[in-house]
Amino acid sequence: MGGNAEQPRYVLEKMTKLHNVSSFDCQNTYLNGFLQGKALREATRDLSLTFVLMDEAVSSTSVIGYFTLRSDSYYPDDNSEVDIVPVVELVALARDRTRYKQGIGDFLLIEALRNVKLVADLIGIAGLHLAPTREGRRLYYRYNFAEHPLSYRTDLLFLPISTIREIIRSTEE
Repeated sequence: MGGNAEQPRYVLEKMTKLHNVSSFDCQNTYLNGFLQGKALREATRDLSLTFVLMDEAVSSTSVIGYFTLRSDSYYPDDNSEVDIVPVVELVALARDRTRYKQGIGDFLLIEALRNVKLVADLIGIAGLHLAPTREGRRLYYRYNFAEHPLSYRTDLLFLPISTIREIIRSTEE
């Protein structure tokens, strides 16, 4: 993000207790509450990791966006050749309401996909899934998320690792 050769304006880090999340507001009660109440607790128990985005021009600790990843898996039907299918779950992705239409959602999703690719390159996974908010659906559809092929849940979207690798490759060209 940013586009010029100056010092990076945006900084993405793993969330710690030093990050200021108290004023974060994406206008979604669940996503606000997750960041402000559960994200750090889950991280300290190694249940998920939350990455927070700060705008260094404003504050080095105030969060303007975030995403959370955790492991998950599926047990396919009896006709499958595998017993379990590992995936990564995008638990949450949000940007502050003051940052609409600045490309932050796209930036956060690409960074989440980079992390998913790293996991896949190390241990192998089928892809990424998520339960999108109504507001987030447009973002995920732009990146070719589709109905989850492995889940009985109709609210989940899925992106296979092959597509994730293509997306990351296209951002590096």
